[in-house]
Amino acid sequence: MKYLDISGPKGNAYVLMGLVRDFCKNHENMRLDAEAVDEVMDRMMEGDYNDLLRVFNIYLSHSIRLASPRELPGVNTDLYEIRESDWI
Repeated sequence: MKYLDISGPKGNAYVLMGLVRDFCKNHENMRLDAEAVDEVMDRMMEGDYNDLLRVFNIYLSHSIRLASPRELPGVNTDLYEIRESDWI
């Protein structure tokens, strides 16, 4: 399993959205058309950061786990793991 440290620059909403967009377009089990990818991006932008992480987890939690070395203020702890290392 790969872990993505969301406490730093890789936790930026635009970085996370880019990862989901690329996955939805290019992964052999997904390959969504442009309209469907736009719908996923719209879902990621509809709410707050916690909502964005929920959508991320729907599409990528089987490949990438969200993590942080510490608890993040305002971010629901059920959306990421607290870990010390092994980042991508």
